[in-house]
Amino acid sequence: YNSDTETNVAKNVYHKVEMDADFFDQNADFNNTNDVFTAPVTGKYWINGHVGCTDLDEDANNFQMRVVTSNGYFWWADDPKSYNPPVDLTDVRVTIGVCADMDAGDTVHLDFKQVGGGNTVDIFGINSTSLAGQQSYMTVYLVT
Repeated sequence: YNSDTETNVAKNVYHKVEMDADFFDQNADFNNTNDVFTAPVTGKYWINGHVGCTDLDEDANNFQMRVVTSNGYFWWADDPKSYNPPVDLTDVRVTIGVCADMDAGDTVHLDFKQVGGGNTVDIFGINSTSLAGQQSYMTVYLVT
């Protein structure tokens, strides 16, 4: 998980979401210095990504989240202008869940990107006092 809030994240570039701590990692497969999980064995892995954000700009064209693996990426996007009326979004959780085929040694991490608007978005860490449950984290487990 992300232990500290990242403020005013740059727009128009993918930002690797910091995951500098973990609740448990029984096999030391998560490297919290480079924010990457490495698959210990070949199989199908369920990956959940949660990024808690505040101050998403209504002038942004969209905001995106990616699960990036060695074999490619899965992404999700939303348009703040699609809300009626458009509003600056505060205390938002961006969530994605995917099943990825990974070989032993393949890696995965999360990316976040705001396209357009201002550099105002913050990515919550576990220490956030904003809306409860908005922390940023990734869970990975072997399905088969």
